[in-house]
Amino acid sequence: MFLNSKITWEKLRLELEIIKTAPPLSLIPILYGFNALLDEKANIESSSHTLLQLSYELKKNCDELPDEDKLNYLNEYFFEQQGFQLSDTNNQNKKLDCWLPEQMIQNKEGAPLLIALLYQYLAFELNLPLQIIFHPHFTLVKWIRPGKKSRIIDLSLHGLVLKDKEISEIFNKYDSGTLKERGTKLFNSLNTQDILKFYLKSAYSCLKNKEQLEKSLPLLHALIFLLPEKAQFLLERAQVYKTQGALNDAYKDFRKYLSFTEIKNLSQELKTSLYELQTQLSFNKAKQETNPDLKLLH
Repeated sequence: MFLNSKITWEKLRLELEIIKTAPPLSLIPILYGFNALLDEKANIESSSHTLLQLSYELKKNCDELPDEDKLNYLNEYFFEQQGFQLSDTNNQNKKLDCWLPEQMIQNKEGAPLLIALLYQYLAFELNLPLQIIFHPHFTLVKWIRPGKKSRIIDLSLHGLVLKDKEISEIFNKYDSGTLKERGTKLFNSLNTQDILKFYLKSAYSCLKNKEQLEKSLPLLHALIFLLPEKAQFLLERAQVYKTQGALNDAYKDFRKYLSFTEIKNLSQELKTSLYELQTQLSFNKAKQETNPDLKLLH
């Protein structure tokens, strides 16, 4: 999708416009787009070629097999031959690399949600329809079998098809209170937009935890686009803009944020930040009016 042109937020936004009706498989190229914006050194073309090679090798070796044998071969190829593995929870929260598809392909390791998307993509190439379903750690996918009972596959167990007893144990482990704040139910199929929201929030949390917010603008742009009701992201983007010296953009986001609340409800820290921003903008305006030639530089 992006291989022959420079990736920009504007191009990604066009893709997000149609995300509501697109299948989850369409997320792979979109995530490569975010990858390129978050890591300028990423070799997206080479990584995409590797992905196509994985798909080709799979189809070549098991395209004519029965579905059960295809799944067995997929698991052997994916987990044993290629050595893909799920990152542990601590790394997911701290390392942005766990959320970048190029790094996943290169290191054979990634956040479970990202691994699930890759696994789903390769299964689709074998005509095995899988759905990513909700689980607190995103380690489960559902195998949709036409005319037969759907099965749940655990990627943390190298693609093991779970028995009813094992499914019940997982269900009993997570009560409704634990999952309430995540906004969905255990084992519910996730649509493309839900998956992307979980992905963006998780990648953003990594940058936030490492205090690398200067890299976070593409993620904040997307989060604000997909979650316009979440005013906190507007505020956080305003702070990033302010840090980068984009004062007009910062002020615009502050004003949008204030449409959700009143100035009196802001913390003292935010009031001070807004005052500093207004003061600097007023100073810049006065300076330009005093020295008209400066306008030519902006």
